[in-house]
Amino acid sequence: PAKANLRYAFMGRKDYLANLAANLQKPADGVAVVDLEGKPLKIPEIGAFLPEEGAGHATIHIDVQNGAGAGKMATLLCKLPCDDLVRPFLATRKEPERPKGTVENVLSLQRSSGFPKALPRLLGFQALPGDLNFPVIDLERDAPEAKSG
Repeated sequence: PAKANLRYAFMGRKDYLANLAANLQKPADGVAVVDLEGKPLKIPEIGAFLPEEGAGHATIHIDVQNGAGAGKMATLLCKLPCDDLVRPFLATRKEPERPKGTVENVLSLQRSSGFPKALPRLLGFQALPGDLNFPVIDLERDAPEAKSG
């Protein structure tokens, strides 16, 4: 079976765009700067595509290897409805326990691997096949001093 390591991050529109802009200027390893057609990502186009905060949509940004060689990544950006019509079909997940130790090492790694301007409000990980651990880190709970303004 196929295997993958996934990182789940929840953040607001402003923080997402700030990180995207920083990553386009100085890409971190494994962070895409082009779309699936190989065209450069453009902030104005992505900003126009993103729903406004609270619009009832979940936006998903996935960086995938695009087959153009080792380390070549491409971005897939999609928007899914997540309103009152959809919520009854979404499972309620049990929240994992808070981390037993400090989260600073994990947060430091996140700053250098795709989140240079603002850390995600919620962060989780999954090794496929396997169970989702989300949120592993909740900034408000585990590191309130690390939250962006």
